[in-house]
Amino acid sequence: MLYSLKNLWRRKTRTILTILGIVIGIIALTVLGSLASRMTSQVKGNRSWFVDGISVTPGSVSGMQTRSRGYFEASKAVEVEAVPGVRSVNVDLSVPLELPGAADLTIVAQGMDLSRTDKRVKNLKIAAGRHLEDGETGKTVIGSNISESLGVEAGGSIKLNGVDLEVVGVLEATLSVPDRIAFVSIENAREILSGYFPDSRLGTVANSIRAFPEVGIDPADLAETIEGRVSGVNVRTPEEAEKDIAQFTFIFNAIILGVALIALVVGGLSVINTMVMAVSERKREIGVKKAIGADTSAILGEIMMESSLIGFFGGLIGVMTGTAIVLVLNSLSIRNEVTVFTITPFIVVGPVLFATVLGIAAGFFPALRAARLDPVDALSED
Repeated sequence: MLYSLKNLWRRKTRTILTILGIVIGIIALTVLGSLASRMTSQVKGNRSWFVDGISVTPGSVSGMQTRSRGYFEASKAVEVEAVPGVRSVNVDLSVPLELPGAADLTIVAQGMDLSRTDKRVKNLKIAAGRHLEDGETGKTVIGSNISESLGVEAGGSIKLNGVDLEVVGVLEATLSVPDRIAFVSIENAREILSGYFPDSRLGTVANSIRAFPEVGIDPADLAETIEGRVSGVNVRTPEEAEKDIAQFTFIFNAIILGVALIALVVGGLSVINTMVMAVSERKREIGVKKAIGADTSAILGEIMMESSLIGFFGGLIGVMTGTAIVLVLNSLSIRNEVTVFTITPFIVVGPVLFATVLGIAAGFFPALRAARLDPVDALSED
C-alpha cells in the first residue's frame, strides 16, 4: 500500500484533482442520502398513521369550514358503523393551529371520541406521563415537537386557541405526524374549533371517521359499500394511502439513484483517465518489472490498488465533508424545531464503499492494459 501511495504522489496535482472529482459526487450523495433517510423515517411513521383503516371524510364543503376542511355531524359514525363488514369506527376532529411562541410550528389539535379505542394512538409510546382515559376533558397528550418547542412537560399546562389544558403525557418522538399533534377529547377539540367560529354551534361536529373492517373483509370492497350507503362522504382505502406514500418514496429514491449515477460517471471517468495516463507514463517501469519476473497478477494488483486508494480517499473526504455540512444545516434548522437530515451508519459507510468499489472498477481496464504490456515493446519506447 505504501508503494501505491508513493506512486500516486508522483503526480500530486493530477491525483488531488481526481480525488476532488470523487469528493464532490460523494458530498452530494451524503447530503441527499441524509435527507432521504430523514424522509424515509417520516414515511415509515406516516404509513402506520395513515394506512390503518378506511378514512371517511366530508364529501363536500358547504357553509362553515374548519380551517379549509369540511365537517359533518358525528352521527355519521353511526351510519358508517351500521354498514355490514365494519368492525368498529373512530371519530376525530382535527384543528390546525399555530402556537404563540412557536410561530414556525403548525400543530394539530386531534380530538378523539375517548369512548372508542383508537389503536393508532394507544400504540404510540409515552415518554412521560400517560395516555388519555375515557371521560377525561381538559387534558391533553402532546407530541415531542410541541413539548420541545414550548418547553412543556407532563404535569404542565398548555393553551390551545384559548382553551386551557393540562398536559398528562408527552409522546416519544416518532419522526412523523404524531410529533406535532396535541391529542384531546373531541369535546375539547370542539371548544378549540369554536375559537374560529364563536357564533356557530359545534356541539356534534367531526371531520374524520376511520372505519376498521371485520376479519376477512376486503377493505376496498368495504370502502365501496360505505360510499354507496352513506351519503355526503369521501372514502379512502388503505391501499390508496399506501400508493401515495409509495410514490413519495419512489421520488426520493430516484433522486438518490440519479446522484449516484452522476457520481459514478464523473468519478469513474476521472479515475480511468488518471490511471490510463499513469500506465502510459510508467511503461518502461512496468516493462522492467515484467522482465525481471513480475507476473500479470502482480502488475494488475498494483494498478488496481492505486485506483482503489483514489476512490477510498475521495469517498472518505467526501463523507466527512458531507457529514459536516449536514450537521451545520441541522443546527440551523433546529432553531425552527425542524430536523431536516438524519445521519445513519449506512450514510457514513455506504458512500465510502461505493467510492472504493468505483475506484476498483474504473481502474480495472487500465490495470489490465498495464498487465498485458509486452516487456520488449515497453523497454524499447523512448
